Amino acid sequence: MLFSCTLMALCSAYATAPSAGDWPVVGHDNGETRFSPLSLIDEHNVGRLRLVWFHDLDTHRGQEATPVVIDGVMYSTSAWSKVQAFDAASGKLLWQFDPKVPGKIAIHVCCDVVNRGVAVSKGRVFVGTLDGRLIALDARSGKPIWTVSTVEGKRPYTVTGAPLIAGNRVIIGNAGAEYGVRGYITAYDEKTGDLWAGQSKGQVIRYRDRRFETVAVQRESNAVTIGSLDGHALIFGWKDSWESDGSALSPLAAVPPS
Repeated sequence: MLFSCTLMALCSAYATAPSAGDWPVVGHDNGETRFSPLSLIDEHNVGRLRLVWFHDLDTHRGQEATPVVIDGVMYSTSAWSKVQAFDAASGKLLWQFDPKVPGKIAIHVCCDVVNRGVAVSKGRVFVGTLDGRLIALDARSGKPIWTVSTVEGKRPYTVTGAPLIAGNRVIIGNAGAEYGVRGYITAYDEKTGDLWAGQSKGQVIRYRDRRFETVAVQRESNAVTIGSLDGHALIFGWKDSWESDGSALSPLAAVPPS
């Protein structure tokens, strides 16, 4: 059986959810809370959920994406970094995009050729591909707008995580620690795909650590927080250049929102 993308809904008819009911980023919000404030489904009626639609994906490989829903359109990814856009109400496939990742890349991933989702901003859908590219797609048509390589040469880096939007920057990390490389994070201009560079010491926006996990935006403190699997918490402030602050477990770096 092929893997499917499914949608569940209550049997009772409810009014169309307002835009506040969107799931605009992978973690629901920039703080990565993964919690919906909607209250129509609760412990009293969850037993009345039923299947509304499903879509068979074209692969038996692993699926790990969290769909993003904005203005009635659901954006998701599947194995091999493929992207799909659906009408969230009907399940109609609006478009799909295949970055045509070379099959040989699979030897560099520990845990199948998965992808964890997209970021959507200003009419564009951003996806990181298994072979290390960051691609901006037109949200209406799925056609590529720009593509950049985010990894170094022929070393065994891969990208499976969802990008993050902070201001007008697209932030992306990578994987590969199992194969002797050290992860890093890069930030790109979401309009042009240009790599953003800091001012101090002429350093490129690239921070290296061991293995990164969740990335979250803290709008109250104008910071991007990145947790790594070795227990470090990295905080990127929205200022003008890279900085260092001895009060943190790891160095602090600065990423401005615009």
